[in-house]
Amino acid sequence: MVEQSGSIYYLNPDDKNKLYKRNMDGIKNFKIIDSYLGSYCLDGEWIYFTFMSYGIYRMKIDGTEEQKLIAINWMDSPFMVNGNWIFFPYEMGLSKIKTDGTEKTRLYEDIYGIGQMLSIKDGRIYYENTIEEGGGYYN
Repeated sequence: MVEQSGSIYYLNPDDKNKLYKRNMDGIKNFKIIDSYLGSYCLDGEWIYFTFMSYGIYRMKIDGTEEQKLIAINWMDSPFMVNGNWIFFPYEMGLSKIKTDGTEKTRLYEDIYGIGQMLSIKDGRIYYENTIEEGGGYYN
């Protein structure tokens, strides 16, 4: 669940993990995306999301201008948007792509694979790998 601009955005497991928006007064719910989503995050006027393990997409928060940014098989892993970049686990490592879908770059390989993105702080990306406890970071 994410709060932005007086609304709460959430995946509704009772409706096949579709993205909803609820006004802070709790009175109205709006279905934003009518498809099964894996992960999502909000950044300004955009919603970034994974869809049916096919890649990373973006759409304006009003439900318009949906775009596929990158096609990746089995991309339901959590990812992060920071500035003009999307950071995501891919093929046993970490990659990034610009928020407009350009400049895909491989950053780091981890023999165990990246299990989950945790945070970006002070120029470091913190993550969990899929085997070891504790994970690591990419600087």
